[in-house]
Amino acid sequence: MAQSDREGILSTLVLSGVDESREAALERYCRELRFRLAEQTRILADASQELSAEIGRREEAQAALVQAQKLGVLGYLTSGITHDFNNVLQAVRNGYDLLASGNDNPRHHLVIDEGRRAIEHATSLTRRLLTFIRPGGRKLEALSPSSLMAEVEPLLRAVLKGGIKCEFAVAEDVWPIILDRGELETVLINLAVNARDAMPAGGRLLIAARNSPTREVRGVTLADGDYVVLSVQDTGTGMPPEVKARATEAFFTTKEPERGTGLGLAMANDFALRAGGALRIDSAPGSGTTIEVYLPRAAVPAPATAAAETHRGGVILLAEENEATRILAAQTLRALGYRVIEAGNGKAALALSYSVPALDLAIASATLPDGGGGGLAERLRIERPKLPMLFLGQGGTAGDADTLPRPVSPAAIAAAVSARLARRHAFEEREDALSTRMLARLDQPELKGCLALWRRLRGCDPLPRIDHAEALIAERKACHFVAAADCDGGSPRFRLLSVGRDLADRLGRPLEGMFVTGPEDDVVGSLPAAYAQTGRSRLPVYDWLRHKLGDGPATRFDRLILPLSEDGHTVSHLVGIVLFTDFPTDPLEGM
Repeated sequence: MAQSDREGILSTLVLSGVDESREAALERYCRELRFRLAEQTRILADASQELSAEIGRREEAQAALVQAQKLGVLGYLTSGITHDFNNVLQAVRNGYDLLASGNDNPRHHLVIDEGRRAIEHATSLTRRLLTFIRPGGRKLEALSPSSLMAEVEPLLRAVLKGGIKCEFAVAEDVWPIILDRGELETVLINLAVNARDAMPAGGRLLIAARNSPTREVRGVTLADGDYVVLSVQDTGTGMPPEVKARATEAFFTTKEPERGTGLGLAMANDFALRAGGALRIDSAPGSGTTIEVYLPRAAVPAPATAAAETHRGGVILLAEENEATRILAAQTLRALGYRVIEAGNGKAALALSYSVPALDLAIASATLPDGGGGGLAERLRIERPKLPMLFLGQGGTAGDADTLPRPVSPAAIAAAVSARLARRHAFEEREDALSTRMLARLDQPELKGCLALWRRLRGCDPLPRIDHAEALIAERKACHFVAAADCDGGSPRFRLLSVGRDLADRLGRPLEGMFVTGPEDDVVGSLPAAYAQTGRSRLPVYDWLRHKLGDGPATRFDRLILPLSEDGHTVSHLVGIVLFTDFPTDPLEGM
């Protein structure tokens, strides 16, 4: 005890006025000392306990960090290995395709078909690996839960022990969902593995799918709409509240290090949230566990009748670093009547593109050396802005380019090329018809030039970007207007952002901030419905009006409205050129 504490106690005894013997004073002093010693001991014990807990938390965080770093390195290695493995699968598939061509022996075809199925299974495994390390590589598709459960049932039974009875209960009218098949299969397998580990002595596992049209679900907050619920229910040990509260945390696990990473439920929860749904856990010690994954119902339209593939010929640039894949693709395309220019890297492809006056399509590997497929697409479109692109493998970025995952089959190449060129031909035919009609109506050089520039600025997208607005109005800046879409309240309306000086003077009032779309919004000349028509059709609109006020001169009003976009597809802005022509005398008088 400190000297000051001892003096304080003795002072208290002296000032109390109590006449005590020396032994009594010492006894009191000892009791006070023991009390204070016990209090200090308790404080030190609490501090030691808190320090131990903090050390434990830091060790857990450090272990999680090390595990995350390991997974990061593993993901990097897996990405490269997966790419090489897909190339190997491509070569094997090429071999099976060559064996199948011209072979009429049914016994041989049985072996070939079995080999192709094995390749498809291996491709699915690599896609799941890539999905885990690179979520952006998901392949979304409309799925039927009942069909999916039938396909995944053998996989689920394979991971369960013999003492576990596995049952499936799928409603007949369960709604479709749009998801990545590999991701969903992985989630179901992880949940089944967790259930298996929770039933070491065996038990019952029920995997079900049902519709849930209600929004309010106990313990889960969902947006309005219909949901499909996939549930995995076991009769295992269950979770205490403190474990249940942390069950979806990444790297949290109650298993031994060699049996679990703590990522199963975390991945399932992340999967549900990214899909627009939620994950719900119902568990208690001794009562088993039920995991419910809520997924939004897919609004899938009735399947359209597939159009027959047509191949009209043309010149295709093929840039692929894997020789086996390049040979297969080139042979397939030449057999369909295309002229193919082959290159093994981006620089060679760019150089060879200048050897022909025109290209109908470019096919590039997404992992092409010298900048990848996206880099090649950007360089090619400097000279050929409307050139359509098709990527082999994930990772390309070039606007409206399509992507074929590896390994790719001859049938997939043929279908993708046919669909891509069909879209281009339809777009060109629509554009030619539009240009012919529009140009026939335009007799002002300024408007004709503005329309021609708008067409050039589109590149390969349906609409030019808003960045090109300044170029469109450069020649007639005094008579322009720019309006932006405002979708609040339902149908989009367009609010004026800027108006040329001559146009504002002609209309005699400030116009910035006003709407131009509704029937009451006739602020830039007449015919306000033209603005809404441009927004709906994504096509330019031209109109004109001649009017005369009293005995004053007649005036002709010509207006060209051009749609622009922030993403190349959706109308976000309108740019207009308005011309006024005044006649000193009415040219129709006396007629």
